[in-house]
Amino acid sequence: MKSYKIYGKVSCGYCTRLVQAMIDQKKTFFAHFLDDDLETLQEKKNLYGHQTVPIVILRQGEKETLIGGCTETLRILKKEL
Repeated sequence: MKSYKIYGKVSCGYCTRLVQAMIDQKKTFFAHFLDDDLETLQEKKNLYGHQTVPIVILRQGEKETLIGGCTETLRILKKEL
């Protein structure tokens, strides 16, 4: 099953826009907002090598692949329409 994992901040307009797009397209996703845990957010940025939010991961079974941020993810979602 395909799903998405999003690390971001509620205070980030790109993050909230992306979550709304996921809801609108009825995608399976998990959003973890880290406004109050900047240490964990920095760990995720370092882990995935992506220094801005949102950090979007495509999950297919046990495999996880970094998609990128909002722009890259919205481009993929648009192709799936």
